[in-house]
Amino acid sequence: MFYLKITYFAVGLATVAFAVLFQPHVGRRWPAWLAVCALVIANAFAPYSQAYLNDILGAAQGGAIQSNADPAPQELPCRVGEYAPYFAAFVVACWMWFTGRASLRLPLTIAFLFAAALFLLSQNTQSSGLPSTIVIVLVLYDQLRTHFADARARDIGPLLLALLVFPFFA
Repeated sequence: MFYLKITYFAVGLATVAFAVLFQPHVGRRWPAWLAVCALVIANAFAPYSQAYLNDILGAAQGGAIQSNADPAPQELPCRVGEYAPYFAAFVVACWMWFTGRASLRLPLTIAFLFAAALFLLSQNTQSSGLPSTIVIVLVLYDQLRTHFADARARDIGPLLLALLVFPFFA
């Protein structure tokens, strides 16, 4: 139980730190995000109701929570199709950065979101379902929408709609 709280605590703080360092709109408001970090820290040490703890402990004893950071690498090849949108989004982001259509923040953000999602999934025994797919696709969608804002809507519209297939079916 303690390991699980520390895992979510660490991912929460790492996410805020990444956003402050690499996202200018977040970095400009660092005092507010410092308050968010204080809330994350307070949540990590806050007591929970006994019924809630019993429910989580029961799930942990039933095998729903892992007690280490091993993401079961033998299962990764079985889920290549599920992770394909992540890799595709990362490749597109790298291509956009390499061709000058986006800053380095875009591929770094997508890689960070994917790594954080894999780390959180490693603490759960569910076999699939990284909800960060929606966030990654929307980050990529926003970058494409912003970059191609001067393009005619009929030229970029189908590409943007194709991206929205992933959140729609998720």
